[in-house]
Amino acid sequence: MEPQQGPIPPSTGAAPAAPNGSNGAAPAKKQGGRQKKGLTSGKATSAPPKRLAMGGPPPRAATLAPPPSTCRACQGAHSAHTCGKTRKRRKVAQPPLEPPRVVVIGAGVAGIGCARTLEQLGAVVTVVEAKPRVGGRCASTKINDEGAAVDLGASWIHGIRKNPLYTAACQLGLHCVDTGDDVALRDGETGVSIERDSAEDKRAFEAFNAALASARKDGEEKALAESQQEGHVKARAMPRHGVDQALGPAVSSLLDAQSLSTDTLKLVQWHRANMEYANACPMDSLSLRFWDQDDEHAYEGAHCAVREGLGALCAGLARPLRDVRLQWPVAKIERVNNLIVVTKENSTETLVAEVVVVTVPLGVLKRGLAFEPPLPNWKTQAIARLGFGVLDKVALKFERPFWRNAEYWNGSEKRIGNLGRVLDVSEYGGEFFLWVDLEGVTNEHVLVALCPALNAERFEVDAGFTTGGEAVRKAPSKVVEKCLEALRKLLGASSDEKNEWKVLSATATAWRDDRRALGSYSFLAPGCIPEDVDALAAPCWGGVLRWAGEHTSREHLATAAGALESGRAEARRIARETGLLSLSDDEDEESWPHVAKPKRPSREAMRDARSALCVRSFVRRDTSEDVCALCGLKSGEDADVEGFMAGPLLAFEQGSRIVWVHDGCAAASSEVRVLDDAWFHVHAAISRGRRIACAACGQKGATLGCISAECPHSYHGRCAALHQKWDLRLHRPLGYPKRSKHACIESDSSDEEVDERFPAFSCLACRPPLPKLKPYAQHCTAPSLDGRPSVKRNVSAKVMQRPLGAPRKPPPFAAPPPPTTEAPRPVPFGAPRHNLMLPRKPAQPAPA
Repeated sequence: MEPQQGPIPPSTGAAPAAPNGSNGAAPAKKQGGRQKKGLTSGKATSAPPKRLAMGGPPPRAATLAPPPSTCRACQGAHSAHTCGKTRKRRKVAQPPLEPPRVVVIGAGVAGIGCARTLEQLGAVVTVVEAKPRVGGRCASTKINDEGAAVDLGASWIHGIRKNPLYTAACQLGLHCVDTGDDVALRDGETGVSIERDSAEDKRAFEAFNAALASARKDGEEKALAESQQEGHVKARAMPRHGVDQALGPAVSSLLDAQSLSTDTLKLVQWHRANMEYANACPMDSLSLRFWDQDDEHAYEGAHCAVREGLGALCAGLARPLRDVRLQWPVAKIERVNNLIVVTKENSTETLVAEVVVVTVPLGVLKRGLAFEPPLPNWKTQAIARLGFGVLDKVALKFERPFWRNAEYWNGSEKRIGNLGRVLDVSEYGGEFFLWVDLEGVTNEHVLVALCPALNAERFEVDAGFTTGGEAVRKAPSKVVEKCLEALRKLLGASSDEKNEWKVLSATATAWRDDRRALGSYSFLAPGCIPEDVDALAAPCWGGVLRWAGEHTSREHLATAAGALESGRAEARRIARETGLLSLSDDEDEESWPHVAKPKRPSREAMRDARSALCVRSFVRRDTSEDVCALCGLKSGEDADVEGFMAGPLLAFEQGSRIVWVHDGCAAASSEVRVLDDAWFHVHAAISRGRRIACAACGQKGATLGCISAECPHSYHGRCAALHQKWDLRLHRPLGYPKRSKHACIESDSSDEEVDERFPAFSCLACRPPLPKLKPYAQHCTAPSLDGRPSVKRNVSAKVMQRPLGAPRKPPPFAAPPPPTTEAPRPVPFGAPRHNLMLPRKPAQPAPA
């Protein structure tokens, strides 16, 4: 059966469908809720479902209603789903005759995540990458022999709770460090420190946020007016009304009407530069209506950096892959009959596959890849409408941390900080507007200067970065001198003091000049709507040409976590349609466009709605005197240890006063739940903790109890990680082997309820010993001479002593234990039953 190909109008949010025989509409997200939009009906087919024999599923179309038949539920003759009693059918995909061959183009986060999931499910996968390394825009530069690195591409894990990137980093044994979000603002010309929470600081913050809110409201009203002029009742039914408005001019006009002082305008200008840094583009290039459409889906928790770098994370994820071909740029993707042929650039070498997943950056798609037949119009229009910005960095390693003097620093005891550079109103404040101190992450004296948007493009031209090579390069002397002069003014130092600053190494980036990236990350430009992101993610050519990457993640756009999740989700869809993965009774097939299932609060939280608390972000910021109500540590004290990240102090309202609790301490409490920015039962945990002393430090506030019914010990989250060697990030003992039967394995489930579980903790006395596993084969990602990765096996010395071909010595015979007639011990009422991973401690006999 030749696959049907039909255009998908991005304005309606339509996209290709599930395999033949399914009858559903593509859910499209809209502001204020989710709805299902009907599609044009197509002809129902009676052909049996085929493996994705490179005809694949046609674009999604609602099939005609089936003829009346006998209902299994009520035995009546009627059309399906008319009595409301039809039971749900079990969807089972037909097993494939042979594993499908898949080519993944791009070895970035999305490509590695997709390839690894497909290989785990049984597909034959080949990954091709144009660069000489894996990671893509996750580019890390090592700065010492201890493995520490500086990320010059993607740098942060934004929100650690339920973040797949954070989970992967923990499973690989990488060190994540909370970087905080405090910024010490200083005048970029005089070096005068700007007091935090001063009147001018608050006024600038409030004025900028008020201008953003007013601009959004005006944009919605304009969209409604345009819609009503055309005879439509609801503007949201036509999402392209009012999308041509830009955010920058609207905010500027509103700020001009407020008659702000010069000092306030300087601070407003810094907030504007910070906005451009977050979106990698000037505010004039941002969509007024949809620039922050993904904020509601942001991961919660602390923001952290990886000490070894996100490049090490990508290398660790790619290590088990069997076929990774580096320096293999793609020139053309061609469909020949039921197969896809991928041709290498400047070569006659080709790869033939049944499915191809394209994970290249959006900038490369905008420049144009050769597709035969050409991509449909709805795909090319979505690529053209979505924006792709740039953010460049300059990393300087110094001999000593001169900026940490008392007159320069913000007083934080943590060795991580940010210095904001505020310039005059007449100057554009985006160049080097923020300096990040990474000493607490790398244990080296490193400062990273950020240069976003238009300043980044001018920076690359001034630095002479026009060769089209790798983005990470050695910084020329004029760039280093320019950075040092900006830093001298920022700190208010003299020229003689600047001459004493010794730079050990300097590295810069040029992501716009990198012809394998042509930018940093995507954003929603004027004229673009969220449905364009869904159109970018939708498959082409009847389902055999797939797409993944941060630009295809509607909920986590422009993040490495979104790229990883998009690759894994695409792999699961391919596995379902090729028969590698079957659908269970309670699992619905993922449809297009990408819209996550709505989050539903638990029954316990719904019964006790009074326990729901929202973090009070509008109260004053925490100071060095604010204390966590659970662990008792102050704001400035470093509470992070291996296996536990305290995170920021969150403010909760309790009556007429504010209670401060660490993000990690609250999450470690068994009764606390987090659903959509709402925290449940936080006060219950605080009240219970006031009566319980920690078995390790003896202080009150211990809310993490041992799972064993006979163990009375409770601990703080930090003490559990420090003294009981428990990893609260992965909910397992520290050092637990990843290949162990009881170890927490990597999960790519999209079900939100899977992660809503109690932290199952057991102390050392109640914990079984860690299992010992034999070494196994380690695959490297570098290809050998024949193009395939070489394999290095770890063989013990005892095995090497045995002659080749000699029989192994049989194990000694051990008689099985005699059967016992003793009945199993009943579990006491109220004992925790939520974790069967760890056995309970046997009861001790009563003393005589």
